[in-house]
Amino acid sequence: MPPSPPSATNEMIATELFTTRRTVEFHLTHAYRKLGVTSHTELTAVGLPIPRRRTHGEP
Repeated sequence: MPPSPPSATNEMIATELFTTRRTVEFHLTHAYRKLGVTSHTELTAVGLPIPRRRTHGEP
């Protein structure tokens, strides 16, 4: 499954993961801090794509 694009907003990611924007912000903030990055773009630049939830029937 391809990662969310770096331009994806927290709201877009939340919709795709069936959760709230605040939950996405919470988890991304912690990931950013641990990885020393400040944005979705930097996160993908270090080789860690923003994961997307699998839909029913996908491997």
